[in-house]
Amino acid sequence: MNAIFGGEDYSKGMRKWIADYYQNRPGLEVLQERIDEFITDLHEVKKEQEKKAKEALAAEDGWTVVVLTKAGKKDYGF
Repeated sequence: MNAIFGGEDYSKGMRKWIADYYQNRPGLEVLQERIDEFITDLHEVKKEQEKKAKEALAAEDGWTVVVLTKAGKKDYGF
C-alpha cells in the first residue's frame, strides 16, 4: 500500500496501521444493521423457547387447555 493522502505518506509505520485500522471498520449504518439483525434474531429465538416451554409444561401436566377465540365463536341468533 503506497498511498499518499493530503500530502502525508501512509504507506509505512504507525500511520499505515492507523489508516488500515480505520479503513477496515464498518460504518455506523452497517453497525446499526448488524445490531438490529442480532436483536431481531434473539427475540425470535426467545419467543420459540417460550413456546416450547409452554408446550412442554402442557404435555407434562397431561391436560391441554383449549381456549375459545372470537374467530371460532358464531352467533346464530337463537
